[in-house]
Amino acid sequence: MRDDPGPRVTWMRQQVGGVTWVRAEGLRLRLLDFLRADGLTLPWRVVYLRPSRFEDANLRAHELVHIEQIDRDGSLTFSLRYVWWLVRHGYDGNPYEIEAYDRVPGWPGRRARLGRSKNLMR
Repeated sequence: MRDDPGPRVTWMRQQVGGVTWVRAEGLRLRLLDFLRADGLTLPWRVVYLRPSRFEDANLRAHELVHIEQIDRDGSLTFSLRYVWWLVRHGYDGNPYEIEAYDRVPGWPGRRARLGRSKNLMR
């Protein structure tokens, strides 16, 4: 028996390093469609990914930044700030999203179309 069994994987779920990665289906996939998102990170360390992007290393790195933000700021603070900044600045101007895109080297994602990086942490 090995000491490290590696990631636990099922056909729609993968648990790695305390984060549960879920291949979104049904209502969860519809939610991603509604949000026009490829991934959604929840404060309890669960990440839903669009099936076509489930193995995308850049998207996973982006979502891991959100996990770090949750760990750094706390679940409640992260959730309240995320929603406040989303309403105030929109998705592309949300400081959490700006940080997450900027911290994934070589993957500009949606940030590329803005051509700027602002410190909006207020």
